[in-house]
Amino acid sequence: MEVMLVVEDVASEHVLRRIVRHALPNAAVVGVNVGGGFGQIKARMGRYLNACNVFPHLVLTDLDTHRCATALMRDWGLPERLPERLIFRVAVREVEAWLMADRERIAEFLQVPLAKIPADIEAEIDPKRCLINLARRSRSKRFALEFCPAADSKASQGVLYNDHLIRFANEMWRVDVARNSAQSLDRALRRLEVWRQLN
Repeated sequence: MEVMLVVEDVASEHVLRRIVRHALPNAAVVGVNVGGGFGQIKARMGRYLNACNVFPHLVLTDLDTHRCATALMRDWGLPERLPERLIFRVAVREVEAWLMADRERIAEFLQVPLAKIPADIEAEIDPKRCLINLARRSRSKRFALEFCPAADSKASQGVLYNDHLIRFANEMWRVDVARNSAQSLDRALRRLEVWRQLN
């Protein structure tokens, strides 16, 4: 089985690769389109709808400010029924929430008390900001400096933010644990598990 991945950024790429290894262990990733945000993915959806006839496509985007995944798909002009070979999944509200849903491991990673990690991370309006604010309290000052933007910076994240998240996704994140606290992740995994049985 060969699949193509479509994601917003490099951190999302590694999260989706990790999910594929978990849910589709026999799949080979033949390529990745990193959109540079949701706008480019939205603009290219017609292309992906055609290209999925060649390779199955897994598309992952963030819900961000949309009310629900159905509203996002309507805003993007997508049909209610997508081709079987195009799996379109939406992280509520950002892919960071899926990582934070493994509360014990993210607390260990950030070096903060477990009690500080939200129990219902998908209820957070801005999971990425929540994650960075937690990292500011890390017992490791070096980690906080690398992960978080400087106080006088206009950047939204630290210089090694992606590097650290990628390491967490690949080395520490427990997908099966996280799915119990993130419904959108659980739905994505169940969709992939059904798709695997059919293919």
